[in-house]
Order: sequence, then C-alpha cells, then structure tokens
Amino acid sequence: MVMVAEQPRVVAWEFDASGARPASTKHNVLAAISDGQSVAKVTIYEEFSSKFQEGRSYVLKGHSLRGQSPPYIINISRETMFFRSAPIQMSEALTKQAEDLIRPISLLTPLRSCSEARDLVTVEGEVIELSSLKKITKGKDIFPMRNIKLQQLSLCLWREVSVKQLQIGARMKVSHLKASKTDYGLQLQSTNFSTIEVQISDSVSQHLSQLAEKVDDYFPEDPRDGHMWILDPFSVDPTEEDVALPSHLESQLLEVSTESTLKLQWGKLDLGSFWIAVSKEYPCLALRAVKHLLPFTTTYLCESGFSSVATTKTKARNRLRAILEATLRVSLSPIPPRLDLIVSERQAQVSH
Repeated sequence: MVMVAEQPRVVAWEFDASGARPASTKHNVLAAISDGQSVAKVTIYEEFSSKFQEGRSYVLKGHSLRGQSPPYIINISRETMFFRSAPIQMSEALTKQAEDLIRPISLLTPLRSCSEARDLVTVEGEVIELSSLKKITKGKDIFPMRNIKLQQLSLCLWREVSVKQLQIGARMKVSHLKASKTDYGLQLQSTNFSTIEVQISDSVSQHLSQLAEKVDDYFPEDPRDGHMWILDPFSVDPTEEDVALPSHLESQLLEVSTESTLKLQWGKLDLGSFWIAVSKEYPCLALRAVKHLLPFTTTYLCESGFSSVATTKTKARNRLRAILEATLRVSLSPIPPRLDLIVSERQAQVSH
C-alpha cells in the first residue's frame, strides 16, 4: 500500500425546487498499490478502509478489475480476501507514479489552449452563462449536473462540484478538468478530483482586509497580555514576566511594587483612583496604566450633542440662537437642573 487518500463520495442525493443536497455520503479511500514493478489504483470502500494501512504489504484475492487498458482500477468487495506479506522495495519512479494516480497534476491552462491539452487542466475565468441544476439518471445512480460557460469555453460539472453556489459575473477557478469533443465543440468535463474556487474581487478583498484590521484594533486577541501589572502591580515581577514596558518604566514599576504606602492605598481605593494616586510620584507609569483602563472612544457624545441641538432648536424656537450654547450645556450636562430654585429667583410677570 504505497499511498492512500480520503475520497468522500455522495451515494444518494435529495432534489427539490431549490436544488440538490447530499443525502448519504460514503467516506471511501483511494489507494495506490504496487508489486514492486508497476502501480495500480484501488478504491477501498468505507467498510474496508480500516483494514488497510499506508506503507504495509498485503496479498489480495477475490478482487475485480475495471478499465479497458492499464492502469486498471481494482475494486475490493466483501468477497475480497487480503493477507499481510513481506515488505516490498519501492523505487522513486514507482512512488512518483503512485502519487500521480492519487493526486494527479492539473496545470493552470489558458482557455484558448485547452483544445490541445491531453492531461487534466485547471482553468480560470468569468462565468457568463449558468444553467439550472439538472437531475441525471444513469442506471440506478441519480446525481446532479450543471453546465456553465466560462468566457468562450463550456464546462460540464458533475456531482459534488455541480452544487457549488455560483453566479453570473463571478470569477472562478476549476481544477482537474478533462477535455472532450462534443457535437457543439470542445467541452471540459469535471472529474472526481475537481474542485471549484470562487475568487473574490479586489475591491471586496481590500474592504475585508481593512475590516479585519479595524476589528484587530478594537478587539485584540487578549489585552491582558503584558498588562497584568495594571490590575495588580504588587504581584508582578518585572524582571521575570513580560510587562510590555520600556526599561525606565520597568524600574518605576519595581519601585511601586515595593512602596509600602502605596500598598496600603491599594486595598482601600478602586483601580482607577489608585493609579491617579500613583501619578503624583510616577506620572509616566500611571499615564500608561490609565490609558489601558479607559475604554475605546466612540462618537456617542458627539452624536448626542447633535441630537440635543435638533431637539432644542426647532422652527418654533428659532429665536434661541443667542442663548443656544447655554441651553445646549444644560441639555448635555449629567447634572439635572434645579428648576424650582431657578424659577424662585425670577419674578413672574403677573400680567401674563
């Protein structure tokens, strides 16, 4: 058993008005076996895959061959018997041949050159036509199929790759396609190794990159890394732990951790008040701590100010322009005005 690779296979599909989806999947194994002189490809069904291991040698009996010419595909069934045998020496050429069978090469090929390709190809282009999903019946096997047109080339996608979400105008890359000639010209057919990669446009990619940078700025992986000294400066040793501080601030932190007066205040004050008290003797270190304790800024205060202006200066109250600043200060202040006191200091017009 030279090389093995997992090859999940959908054996039953569910069809409805929205499309097709896998109903039952078998996790088969594709293996390359060799007798030391040649290499063949084996499909090991899910119920037998646990009985084989890569790198070990076996004797097979009761298997069947599939294919018109070498290299044949060997199918293993319940009637197949296998026995452990002595190791077989493998040459580099046979190992390379086994790798080509399990992981065939598929080179990126220009669309105009696909008609000359004899091996599996990978193409890239823009989808200009997209057919609806079709239900194909072949004997007892029922599976989905879809035709698409990639610029000037027609592609026929079978089984798993046909249910990939696509749309007209999208750029995509399809691997491991086999060229075949039809009555309508050249057509590329998908294989069991085919995969589809839908490419994101440059503008969308740039936007997502900028969004990721903003998210990293607002929500770092763990803001406590290197800043545990802010939460408890007396339990952190700057000489042994990473405190994310320059050398002159490390020495200040070391002095703070040995200050008995500050340690007494530590138990009596909250975190913010403690660092404000530290700022009298160590302003640079305290400023670094306070900056990390403050939450990130928002536009709430600015937006609330605009809302207060819009509420205060209505069309009916347009004459408030001269005292708008004073009115706005009262609206934005967290201190509620003592209206009773203000009114009592004014004399009301009794004629009104």
